[in-house]
Amino acid sequence: MDVVRSVIAFSMPIAWMCLMLNHKAPLRNINVYTWCLLALSAMLSVISFQWESLGRVLPIIRIVISPLLHADYLHLCVNTLGGFLVLSRLEETNGLRLTSAILTAAYVVHVIFVAFCVFVMRLPLDVLGLSSIVFAGLGFFVHQIHRDLSKVQKNAFVSSIVLMVIFEVSVQTILVHCFALMFGFMLAFLSGKGRESN
Repeated sequence: MDVVRSVIAFSMPIAWMCLMLNHKAPLRNINVYTWCLLALSAMLSVISFQWESLGRVLPIIRIVISPLLHADYLHLCVNTLGGFLVLSRLEETNGLRLTSAILTAAYVVHVIFVAFCVFVMRLPLDVLGLSSIVFAGLGFFVHQIHRDLSKVQKNAFVSSIVLMVIFEVSVQTILVHCFALMFGFMLAFLSGKGRESN
């Protein structure tokens, strides 16, 4: 049941992006960095499913590789699909260099934030996977196109985030996902990537 709730929670903002935005499907121009990130995450996750010792490595090592690990195959598939949809759109809109910089920054910030949750807030180390990086990319992209969105689309996005929080199964996932989304907004704001109204 918790797995189903997590899948629903993660899928809501992604579904909003796919259904509400009037853009062609992001099926081209996927950069090498994005492909490598998705492939590395899948490879490490599958290894961790087969090799239980990976779950018993030092906490700091698990935190460093936590954006690449997943709880099970369903979690891996959902995050990989979401990553494909969001990150390919991000690359198509912003190009290789900026997208790579966004993903690298999101990865580093994810590791720092999870370390804070574990060592300072004393929360258990949840297996979060790529979702934090995907949410940072989504936040960046939404900030870019927010001037082009109708009021209905904006309200639908806010509703998708509220429902995500309601369906989430742990405090840490709520904190990390929302923080990643706000981090993406902040990166877009600081880079001046918001579009002007037509």
